Amino acid sequence: MSTSHSDSEKAIHAMTPDRSASLAQLDALTSAESTSVFAGSIRAGLQAPIEAEATERIGASRYQRAEGRSTQRNLH
Repeated sequence: MSTSHSDSEKAIHAMTPDRSASLAQLDALTSAESTSVFAGSIRAGLQAPIEAEATERIGASRYQRAEGRSTQRNLH
């Protein structure tokens, strides 16, 4: 199956927000000093499961309103 040039370009430019954010993060990491790269990697690695647990317990992601939500993020 062959794809035309325009289909290939569309596939390249149709990035999900997560992929786009990952590429921006990668650019920032490769241009930073090694200590800040390490610190940023550790911070991101620790923050992701914390956010996932909070979302699961609360029943809504950050900035999302949900019916029946009885808890709040950051005591607000």
